[in-house]
Amino acid sequence: MQCCSKHGVPRTPSRIIVSRKLTAATDDSKNETAKKFRDWLQALPPRTLAVYSDGSRSEEGHVGYGYAVHRDGSSVLSGKGRVGPAEVFDAGARGALEGLKAALSLLGSDCIFVCLDNLATARCLRGTPSDSSQDVFLEFQFLVREHGGVEVQWIPGHADILGNEEADALAKAGASLPEPADDAPTLARLRKIARQRPKEAFKTWWQTSAPEQYRNLDLTATTG
Repeated sequence: MQCCSKHGVPRTPSRIIVSRKLTAATDDSKNETAKKFRDWLQALPPRTLAVYSDGSRSEEGHVGYGYAVHRDGSSVLSGKGRVGPAEVFDAGARGALEGLKAALSLLGSDCIFVCLDNLATARCLRGTPSDSSQDVFLEFQFLVREHGGVEVQWIPGHADILGNEEADALAKAGASLPEPADDAPTLARLRKIARQRPKEAFKTWWQTSAPEQYRNLDLTATTG
């Protein structure tokens, strides 16, 4: 699989990183960035696939992922799933991996762009993998090197980008699925729990042991 260099994608399967730096748009430029992306999308060659990936957390704290594979502006494959215990960061990575696998199963494509609105996840997919969900990042990068013609593209979220909105809805649906029995907690999730526990312990102590005249001050614990 080879991509045209004019679209900024490496021709050789040995590369995943390109020189263009991933940066988030400011609020003022978000709509402009989204418009430029939509215009760019319409100019892509017919044999190009766009994989949209997203992660979502439900009100109950469940985390899911979703992906949608688009060709010529239309969805041709999609999927969703539940991960956990994990964070949205981890779910976005899983969605990107599953979306890439789905795209690679389609014949007749020259280029694949994996598009997601989580900047931290996008950077880890393109560069140094995070220690949280590291196996997912490494598998993604292995597939990129194995097949070539793949680029990760950050896009602004909630900006009327059709594929991104579809992936977001799928991720929300994925969060409502049963939790996989064999999924161990990710490091990102464990770190969040570790940060929360001192605060919860302080809250319990405050409610039971603080001087009565101070209890209505709504003081909270600060952790490093």
